[in-house]
Amino acid sequence: MHPFGCRHPLSCLPTTLALLAALGSGAAAQQAGGDALTDAPGALVLGQHAVTRVLPGTPTSEEPADGNGVPVEYVFEGIGTGDILGDIFTDAAFTLRLTANTGDIQVVSASVSTVIGPTSIDIEGVGSADILVPTRVFVNTLFSAVGLGNAEPLGGLDYVNLVEPEFADYSLDQAIGPIFEDDPQATHQFNQVPTTLGTLNLQDIESVTFEAVLPECFLVFGQGLGAAAFAPAGFAFDTGLADVSAFHAVLMDDIPSFSLPEDIAALGASVGGTPTTVAGPGSVADLAGPDGLFFAQVMMWNPVEVPDAPEQYSGVLACWLDLSGILHARPLETGSIDLSAAVGVDADGAPVVSFPFAIPGF
Repeated sequence: MHPFGCRHPLSCLPTTLALLAALGSGAAAQQAGGDALTDAPGALVLGQHAVTRVLPGTPTSEEPADGNGVPVEYVFEGIGTGDILGDIFTDAAFTLRLTANTGDIQVVSASVSTVIGPTSIDIEGVGSADILVPTRVFVNTLFSAVGLGNAEPLGGLDYVNLVEPEFADYSLDQAIGPIFEDDPQATHQFNQVPTTLGTLNLQDIESVTFEAVLPECFLVFGQGLGAAAFAPAGFAFDTGLADVSAFHAVLMDDIPSFSLPEDIAALGASVGGTPTTVAGPGSVADLAGPDGLFFAQVMMWNPVEVPDAPEQYSGVLACWLDLSGILHARPLETGSIDLSAAVGVDADGAPVVSFPFAIPGF
């Protein structure tokens, strides 16, 4: 059933155009196979009419969106019957997992947002595979819908849609779920999908849950003390820094390291601009000002594991390099998260610094 209650998408065209006119939306794009111009769940949002902006609270830069937000994982779990390369499976548990970055979210209209990323599928008794066509997750708040579909410019049909009241005010840069849908929509279109295991048909789908998983902890850097707001993933932190010049999503057992410059004269060369993350190891030269001084802080938002105290902070850690290139660190205050600096060497024997942290109870 089409979201407008039409069995054939072409028959929805007059209704759809009337709705678009009423909404004043220019976000429609035509799908292959006669799917109507529509702002409903499944609207292809990558056409020339798409209006793209970065979500409020998402750091921006002059570079493409890649890496300027935070990692996000959208997970659809359910029960399905179908076949892959001719091998039939029945009532098998499956997991669809699309990975993306919140900095790549595209806002198409007042009700529709989407983000593109690679999708993998794991089917019980069959195995795991990567889907070989571009894929997208979207939200349409007008219809309280979230879905996964094909992101090709032509033929970008939905694969599975969930319609639940929790999605009426949902934004793709927020963690949510699991949200359960007993009778998902658009599943008849989940066929002839190329994967690394062969062509997948997954048409009989039921009992689906959707969950969006975002980082809980962030390591942030700045060059002064203050009270700058930092909102990387749908939640605003009040930092102890005057600015946030760089940040990383971190875990207690997964933290980045930063190379130490040999000469303090190299500091400050890349300082300034808007917040950005560094893909892979970075350098203290990207963090410190010309005087060798910078500040670090860790913060967490985890209402699931710590409902009584979901928002937690470390104290600000002041760090500076002296003229001989030695790094010093001193906590300026205490917090519920313990943060320190640790100097070591990388695989090539070059000196690096990392910022381990510990959260009591974890």
